[in-house]
Amino acid sequence: MQLAALHNPAKQVRKKLIGRFGDISIYRVNGEQVRSISNGLEEFNESASHAIIDAIPENEGWVENTISKEELPFVVFGLVSGMLSGDYDAGELAEKAERSKVTPSQDNASGTPDPATYVRKLGDIFGIKFYLIDANVVRNQYKVDFALGGNNGPYDWVPRDEIWLDSAIHPSELPYIALHEFYERHRMLQNGLDYSKAHAAASTIEWRAREGKRLPQEHTKLMRFVRNAVRI
Repeated sequence: MQLAALHNPAKQVRKKLIGRFGDISIYRVNGEQVRSISNGLEEFNESASHAIIDAIPENEGWVENTISKEELPFVVFGLVSGMLSGDYDAGELAEKAERSKVTPSQDNASGTPDPATYVRKLGDIFGIKFYLIDANVVRNQYKVDFALGGNNGPYDWVPRDEIWLDSAIHPSELPYIALHEFYERHRMLQNGLDYSKAHAAASTIEWRAREGKRLPQEHTKLMRFVRNAVRI
């Protein structure tokens, strides 16, 4: 069993079946546990299937256990729609349509964020304001697959001097998410990288941190700041 888990990291994931739709099974998983298993699964956030992450078995969809019971139907609807159609974008559009019946979307709208977005300010470091935010508000108003955190690099509706962190994520994991967003923001806004390259680079740095490897002093300071701010 241990050897099988090494070759297939998904076997280590603790999951709970919440529904079946034809041949598709949807499970709730502990996102923090999933992201700590391997650098491939580190990319998991909010919801995903085999088409997004190879390690997830075919015909399985996983949903983060931090998604509230009120939001869960929208996330499952979008995930299943994308899996049935074989088109991730189609699933995203389907979820957006369902959410818009309750809260009209401002898809990619820039300007002053809705005050309901903000849960708590963690503080300022390196000229950037870090906030805990309500990711459900963000998914309703801006982007249905927003997850974990965000910055102004890929999202112009996040103010340039802010980094957002999902308040539903366990405090012990927030320093890693903050590091990812900080590094991704720097590579996009300062170095001019496109999102895909900046995100890949940020994921590499994040995984180094999760493995406990040595990091530049600036990154260590940032993670310590977030860790103290959320009182881990």
